[in-house]
Amino acid sequence: MNYISSKVLHVLLPSHGRLRALSISHYSNITTLPDSLGSLVQLRYLNLSCTGIKYLPDTICDLYYLQTLKLSGCRKLIELPAHVGNLINLRHLDISHTNIEEMPMQLVELENLQTLTVFVVGQQEVGLSVRELSKFPNLRGKLHIQNLHKVIDVSEVCDTKLKSKEHIEELSLYWGKQTEDSPSQEVILDELQPSTNLKKLSISFYGGTSFPSWLGDCSFSNMVYLCIKSCEYCTTLPPLGQLPSLKDLEIDGMSKVETIGPEFYGMIGGSTNTPFQPFPSLEKLHFERMSNWKEWLSFGGSKFPFPRLKTLYLDNCSKLRGHLPSHLPSIEKITILWCSHLLATLSTLQWLSSVKYINLITRGSSELPLLENDSPCLLQLSLHIDECQNLTFLPPETWSNCTSLVTLELKNCCDALTSFQLDGFPVLRSLSIEGCSSLESVSISENASLALPTLQTLRVMHCDALRSLPKRMDTLTALESLTLDSLSLCCEVACLPPKLQFIHIESPRITTPVTEWGLRNLYALSDLHIGGDNIVNTLRKEQLLPTYLVYLTITNLSEMKLPSTLETLEFDDCPRLGLLPRHGFPSSLKVLSISRCPLLKASSTTPNISIVPHMSSPSNPSEPSPASSPLPPTQPLKHSTRIINRPSHLQDYHCEYTSCTNSSSVTTNPELKTFIQASKHECWQKAMQAELNALSLNKTWTIVDLPAGKTPIGCRWVYRIKYHADGTIERYKARLDAKGFTQMEGVDYFETFNPVAKLTTVRVLLALAAAKGWFLEQLDINNAFLHGELNEELTTTLISLGYSQSQADHSLFAKASDSTFTALLVYVDDIVLTGNSMSEIHFVKQTLDSRFKVKDLGPLRFFLGLEVARTKDGISLNQRKYTLELLNDNGKLATKPATTPCNPSTKLTNEGSPPYSDNSAYRRFVPLESHFHAANRVLRYLKSAPSQGLFFPASNSLHLSGFADSDWSCCLDTRKSITGYCVFLGSALVSWKSKKQSTVSRSSSEAEYRALASLSCEIQWLHYLLADLHIPITSPSSVYCDNVSAIYLTHNPTFHERTKHIEIDCHVIR
Repeated sequence: MNYISSKVLHVLLPSHGRLRALSISHYSNITTLPDSLGSLVQLRYLNLSCTGIKYLPDTICDLYYLQTLKLSGCRKLIELPAHVGNLINLRHLDISHTNIEEMPMQLVELENLQTLTVFVVGQQEVGLSVRELSKFPNLRGKLHIQNLHKVIDVSEVCDTKLKSKEHIEELSLYWGKQTEDSPSQEVILDELQPSTNLKKLSISFYGGTSFPSWLGDCSFSNMVYLCIKSCEYCTTLPPLGQLPSLKDLEIDGMSKVETIGPEFYGMIGGSTNTPFQPFPSLEKLHFERMSNWKEWLSFGGSKFPFPRLKTLYLDNCSKLRGHLPSHLPSIEKITILWCSHLLATLSTLQWLSSVKYINLITRGSSELPLLENDSPCLLQLSLHIDECQNLTFLPPETWSNCTSLVTLELKNCCDALTSFQLDGFPVLRSLSIEGCSSLESVSISENASLALPTLQTLRVMHCDALRSLPKRMDTLTALESLTLDSLSLCCEVACLPPKLQFIHIESPRITTPVTEWGLRNLYALSDLHIGGDNIVNTLRKEQLLPTYLVYLTITNLSEMKLPSTLETLEFDDCPRLGLLPRHGFPSSLKVLSISRCPLLKASSTTPNISIVPHMSSPSNPSEPSPASSPLPPTQPLKHSTRIINRPSHLQDYHCEYTSCTNSSSVTTNPELKTFIQASKHECWQKAMQAELNALSLNKTWTIVDLPAGKTPIGCRWVYRIKYHADGTIERYKARLDAKGFTQMEGVDYFETFNPVAKLTTVRVLLALAAAKGWFLEQLDINNAFLHGELNEELTTTLISLGYSQSQADHSLFAKASDSTFTALLVYVDDIVLTGNSMSEIHFVKQTLDSRFKVKDLGPLRFFLGLEVARTKDGISLNQRKYTLELLNDNGKLATKPATTPCNPSTKLTNEGSPPYSDNSAYRRFVPLESHFHAANRVLRYLKSAPSQGLFFPASNSLHLSGFADSDWSCCLDTRKSITGYCVFLGSALVSWKSKKQSTVSRSSSEAEYRALASLSCEIQWLHYLLADLHIPITSPSSVYCDNVSAIYLTHNPTFHERTKHIEIDCHVIR
């Protein structure tokens, strides 16, 4: 039971004005909400499910940004606020399992609602009519339409447009009370035809005499659940056998149905030669309260119905007799309750060999054909017999034949049964005997083995004639649960089994002293329910309770010491108990329940009663309880009155619940550091073995003898977890690296390299793929410890396939013909493939896999930390996962977002502010506090929109254009300028740069001209790159600059080195 003080909300809510999500679900003691809830103007998500609230404060309508409001399970809630229409951003309203009587008029203003679990139909000018459902075109998920009996004008139903709401998956139609108005009721149900995408349908209290033609139509191919309840005026069932995907069918309260036959199966014309098989997917069939059902006719077709039926439930079908379906090959569970005529005439059936559970309840039967000596019922896993007082139980000599019976429940039956031997059924695990009035003994036979290792649960209750329990109780070595309750005659209990976890003994006639039960030896006991003066008093005096006890329920208690691990304590029917324990309650106690204890009151000798989080008092207000009694005076706690202010750099930090939800996609899986740690986990063992197999297959090394005087170079394992874009784990990757820092150039190695593509090349390739509609695929080389011949072999392999290596970027390879084009980009062990021919891409994949053992990752989705999402409109790139991880690592997930990455008026210098205090981790990047604030501003900017990124449109012109600028003499320490430029391919940003210039510029023109020079070089390189990709750019590139002097310099034909004192290459821009 969850508990939270109502004061918590009154105190905390006003001080958390920036909360985005609030959940107080399942706190049933919360009955009111403070008006301060309306001050949470940033709230997006509010969950009040399963609380005790009776109404919502009007201030909740001030939460204009609220998107989700969950009120399911608030059974005391009867109305919604009148001004609910103010919640203009509300998308999800869950009011299922509430008692709301009418919908507020302003609800129709929430046209963007996607979830509305319940719609209560109003009458005349009270509430909303069913016609208003048309105002919610985006509804999806569940919808329960309630009080359809209030519909007066049938035309209102025609306007609901329920059939057009294709995203509704679960629909419930409820009339509220039984009304026989057949013509209008039938029209209403016919007009409420849902979309064929519906998966679950319930119809309750329908007053028509027949069902519409759409119910049972085979076009509802997605329907898996159907419930028809209390439709008392219908005389036949719809043709439900035609539903191809139906798995669960419940028919309840169809009191006028007398025969179930061909119309139920869906036979057309009654043909007996049809290949149609009714109910091909049905797994659960439930009939209940069919008071006039007399006959279940068999299917006349060539195929048997119900081929997958697993559960058959028949309850209160008192007139049904004769035969059930004869061929049910998958049946596992049968429940037949209060069907006396059926049980009396039902014979052994051929499909019983697959049954695992049988539950039979009837009254007055003396014989059950299903329990004959040769019946397959004797072999089933579970058997429950109830209310069969005259039934003769199975003869003891047949018990050993029940080799599969694991659960047996006998309740108020078998009056002739006088004794029961626990070892009679060889594999019995659970035995429950209740209300067997003639049972005198439960025993273990003398010739039984020393131990009975199967029985785990034993319940004996309300057996008035029982005199004897097993004397060798300790031989039940597997027994975990024991219940002995309301035994009228004297019984003995001795030597309880050691594995008991639950004991319920509440019988005043137990004669064995509790000291002989062996309670102290029950180290697994966690739940004890005891009653009776002798037992309780002895436990109090001898202190026999096990120390590991968690739950304790006591009746007729005077006083006792409680175990230190107790979590739940219940006092029930203790009329003489007047004081609580003088030593107080253990600190582990969470729930205290007191009922029917009129003398109990809080005592001054119970000083720590206030530590109990939840206390429930008697329902009778005249009975005092600890919760209502005055507490003893206690010394007030002393607290400092000094106001604690947060540091200035943490003023904008908000510790909220949303920090948990926002980081849900940010992984917290630790990456291991040492081999010893990794060797203990199977996932890392498999990753290391895969790495070694790949290294061996690629012949990465050659094993030789160690030359004299040489020291071997060590290796170390590096462990990384690869993630999908949504933060879920893709795979565990182990890499074996050589300790390069121990090597000397010219001695241990002569060159090092890795094929690494420029990120600009990656962006250009993606922009071209979006514009040209090329396929995008990704490969991964299984091991990153690449041997020295990889670059040469990869290049040779691709050149032999007709690929040419780009001179602008050596990691890029391209192949073009008259009709096809394919490009391949390599970044260490990651490869991107693109082109207009999927067959050529598959050929390259197979060729590389035969040589390097690569892994095909399918369409490009996550590359170098970039999340790639492709739609018909183009390709979008973002680094949401990396951004959230960065914010999480720096504790900024709940920080206040910033709209800009930096403050334009702030200039960073090497001096001017004190050094940053925590320089252990940030000494290089954050030398001063001013630098820390600037870095923090960048993180806050990332917090504002972690999912933003680049977009490469599908409709894009292939034209290069660039923008150049410089910030002249902006560095206050060196007076150097900063160069900045960006290059677009059409409307796609593919390249940019911002870098401090290497020398001081004596004029702004020189700084601007240098920026133009850098931009021109980048554009010229892009021309070479696009030419290697067989995308020639024939039109001149556009270059933009905001400095007139620099523009004139580019057009000056007499420009030379001394013009404007610019000492750079004169004609690099021309």
